[in-house]
Amino acid sequence: MSEEVNNSAVSASSNVRRIKTMFNEAINFDLITKNPFKGVKMTYVGDAKTPSLSTEQVKAIIMCPEVLADPSLKFYRDMFLFGCFTGLSCISIQNLNTGILSILKDGNLKLDTRREKTNSPIVQIIPKVAQEIIFRYCDFNQGGRVQVFPKFVNEVFNHKLKVIGALLKLNINLSTKISRTTCAQMLVNVRYIDPVYKNYFMGWSNTGQIADVYQTLNDDVLVENAEMINEYLVNNIGEEVLKNI
Repeated sequence: MSEEVNNSAVSASSNVRRIKTMFNEAINFDLITKNPFKGVKMTYVGDAKTPSLSTEQVKAIIMCPEVLADPSLKFYRDMFLFGCFTGLSCISIQNLNTGILSILKDGNLKLDTRREKTNSPIVQIIPKVAQEIIFRYCDFNQGGRVQVFPKFVNEVFNHKLKVIGALLKLNINLSTKISRTTCAQMLVNVRYIDPVYKNYFMGWSNTGQIADVYQTLNDDVLVENAEMINEYLVNNIGEEVLKNI
């Protein structure tokens, strides 16, 4: 982590693990007798907690007239809001395709996939308002596996979010990560939601329970929890406001 190397704390910690492995292999081949990195452990203080948006701030993003009048800003607004309502990361939104989505008998869209970063399962009924965003950009009648959203670049996405934040004079620096923390806070605010469903909705690692509870997440359980989320969004953002998405 010296100035000459300029590793981040996470990168430095990963490199220490790799070096330990290399020396352990050297011990196995009788090249050395002791691992000089044994007992070396890097500790660091993580970044400050990422804030989340209030429902009033989400409303402001939905209704911003300058954003609604600009097709480019409106597209990135849609991608950001989609993350707020589904908790999907930027890369998961980019990679969303019809192969991991299924339409249930009641017309709801079910998502069953895994997070790219951690390989943790993501299982959810996509909230109604987020389903509207999907159907705006994707025709499920095409058949086969197709990308749901047009391709976009992360750097451009974050730049557009900065523009939207400036237009609204938000006191939060908008980023793709904010959408995920906003979704997590939404799930906290939805009372009585199944904690196991919450973990699968967000793709949080839950290895201690996965083997025991995965089978309980049948479609009825998914729909029941999804209905609570839909009701929360209508009650706290407003049905008329949501129509502008």
